[in-house]
Amino acid sequence: DILKMKRDDPLFYRYWYLGEIVKLNGLVFPMFDRDKHVVNVIARDKVAEITGQVIIAGDAANKNDATAVAFLCVLRTGEILVLDAFYYDPLLHGQTDDVELGQKICDWFDDVLNKYPGIGLKRFSGTIDNANWNLLQMLQKSKSMGWFRWYPATDKMILRDTNRLRVLMRNGVLRFNIQPDNAVGAFVDEIENYIYDEKSGEIKKNQRDHGIDALKYGTLLYEDTKIFF
Repeated sequence: DILKMKRDDPLFYRYWYLGEIVKLNGLVFPMFDRDKHVVNVIARDKVAEITGQVIIAGDAANKNDATAVAFLCVLRTGEILVLDAFYYDPLLHGQTDDVELGQKICDWFDDVLNKYPGIGLKRFSGTIDNANWNLLQMLQKSKSMGWFRWYPATDKMILRDTNRLRVLMRNGVLRFNIQPDNAVGAFVDEIENYIYDEKSGEIKKNQRDHGIDALKYGTLLYEDTKIFF
């Protein structure tokens, strides 16, 4: 991974591994390529066969921010497939209270289980941040999503977590199943438009990154061995 970064992303390599003061610019995820990272799952009844376990990862927001939840299949090959996603933007669809939003997420989750036969029999883990504590508690105690273990997303480091996504994309480990009946495309749109601030060289603030944050939390859990035992 280090040698690949040195070859393919020398500026970030100097920043991340050598500790040099460099001015990062442009796209945060320049390695993302729809031809490489986007797939079209046609045989939905075969997904369970190639899946080892499932991670539900969410970025729960308050008020005007969007809420994003990813249905991540950890494949037997070690790859991560963003099989489906929930994305609710109150600026587009109107504000909703926690109870209604929680019900929408549970309905989405049940729908995914119905779309992909057998996927509900896999081992599940969940992780979600606690920006909206009420929503977090409702999901953890719901009939739809309360039967598997949840891990609060409290271990957050922007550069570390961003670099983890960059490495997974660079190595072709993270793939996205964009379909007309899911919101995975909203996650991809965020990735393709996520940029550094030209003046500071840091990740630009106030960007749409709710799907990206959900992926950060989910991939952190993916790398944590506790979900395998």
